[in-house]
Amino acid sequence: MNRRLVVPLLVAASACFVPRSVQVDRVERPIGAGDTVTVRSPVKAHLINGSTVVFRDGLQISQEKAWGWGILYDLTLHDSTSVRELPLDSVVGMETYRTHSDRTLLYAVLGVVAIAGGAIAIACATDPKCFGSCPTFYADSAGTPVLEAEGFSYSIAQLFEARDVDRLRFPPGANGAVRLEVRNEAFETHFINHLELLEVRHGAGEVAISDERNQPFVVAQIAPPSTAVNKIGQDVRRRLAVADGDAYRTPKAVL
Repeated sequence: MNRRLVVPLLVAASACFVPRSVQVDRVERPIGAGDTVTVRSPVKAHLINGSTVVFRDGLQISQEKAWGWGILYDLTLHDSTSVRELPLDSVVGMETYRTHSDRTLLYAVLGVVAIAGGAIAIACATDPKCFGSCPTFYADSAGTPVLEAEGFSYSIAQLFEARDVDRLRFPPGANGAVRLEVRNEAFETHFINHLELLEVRHGAGEVAISDERNQPFVVAQIAPPSTAVNKIGQDVRRRLAVADGDAYRTPKAVL
């Protein structure tokens, strides 16, 4: 193949793509009792139960409710139903988004890069080491990095920015130092604002963990659960008994 044709062919192929970017903005609630806010761009509402409602043509919002033509998706995004009205006390947050197109040659050339990135993403999906888009934390255990946690698992969007506390299993080294490594092992979507180590002093027979508010507390006399079943009635106590590094996979029958 003539090498002089490589760059022109890449540019010609990239012209077939129109790159688009999405701008996401938070939707604010009306201030006054009788005020309403009209949003004409698409709106995504995140509900307390994990469901999502998409209003593709926008909506209207008062202090108590939002209404418009919406589609309700469950947690798995498989089942959907139509929605006309949504009480705001069931909503965690709402965001509006707009899609912008850019036809400049520079961005068109980047379309070729996007194809390459898509191929990498497919390869990543088939690689068990390439899990999730959350930053992973490793501790140094005698020179060997050991996986400690996957941080910010629930912060799947900027709207859900939150504090995350994970327990470290490995003790400090002989000099009292704790060496941690933060890795980007997939196509990352997180920005870490603050990172710190928390020290909790406790007795020999006690364990420090974090509660549902990400606050540390100490427990003792830990015993295995008497029962532990999944949604289809299978006993999962043996799988969850020890920290063996094996991830629990939800059965396909449940999903």
